[in-house]
Amino acid sequence: MNINRPFKIGIFVILVLACGIWGLFYLKGLDLLSKESRYYIKYENIEGLVISNPVQIKGLKVGQVEKISFSDQQFNTLIVEIVIKHGYKIPKGTIAKIYSSDLMGSKSIELMIGKSTVFLNDGDTLQSDIEKSLQDQVRLEVLPIKRKAESLMSSMDSIFSRLETVFNQKTEENIRTSITNIKLTFENLEHTTRKLDTIITTSNMSSILRNIDAISTTIRLQNKNISSILSNLGVFTDTIVKLDVSKTLTKANHALLVFDSIATKISKGEGTIGQLVKNDSLFRELKTASKSLDILLNDVKANPKRYVHFSIFGSNSATKTTSSK
Repeated sequence: MNINRPFKIGIFVILVLACGIWGLFYLKGLDLLSKESRYYIKYENIEGLVISNPVQIKGLKVGQVEKISFSDQQFNTLIVEIVIKHGYKIPKGTIAKIYSSDLMGSKSIELMIGKSTVFLNDGDTLQSDIEKSLQDQVRLEVLPIKRKAESLMSSMDSIFSRLETVFNQKTEENIRTSITNIKLTFENLEHTTRKLDTIITTSNMSSILRNIDAISTTIRLQNKNISSILSNLGVFTDTIVKLDVSKTLTKANHALLVFDSIATKISKGEGTIGQLVKNDSLFRELKTASKSLDILLNDVKANPKRYVHFSIFGSNSATKTTSSK
């Protein structure tokens, strides 16, 4: 079977085109001869992510971004389609995180592998996340410093304003006066210390020290007497301890009970003392009897013959009295 020349040229051109297309996709990271898995991710903002940006797992490229489109006509969310090379299974719970892969701001997708033992199927949707850009991170780091700097500048402005108010001419004069007074105070203190030094030098400090030494010597010589006094005091305290204090307290308690009983009886009007305390009539009778006895004694003193008769020779009246007896 003979194949003509144009047919051979056509086949050759087709093969060249196929190899070129395959090479182009291969350079983009797509292997048309291998089976790939496709997944979808929803983002509110893709932060500059473009088609053909790599998809990595712990820094290893396992796929790339295949397509980016809006989910609806209201431009609410973006759908990113990624392809993963054959042999990489993605478990459930994996997060597709957009991050800056270099200082120039190029974006990539890092797959934060989940811990589930169940794997996603081709066409499933991954969870999304976006790493803050370097500019945002710098802004967040610098913002507190900026606020502190602004607060510091405001405080410094307030301080300078107060200093300007304080350090006026009158305040400067007051400060000078205060410094002069402090200087005079130190001069007076120096003069006082000199006087004190003179007094100590010219006083009888040596005599005072000798007296103190004599007192200490006397105490040291009287050490035996002091020890004897302390020993006697110890003996006295031992004697007090040996006394039957409980028996004495019991007797005292009994005496107090007896006294309390007597006081109770007197308060109730029992006995002679109780009658005197409680019964006014007995007191009045005793007072009347005492008054009558006083009148009788006065009458006896005034008229003794009325009550006593003396007869030397024996009178008839005395004889009659004797015979009547």
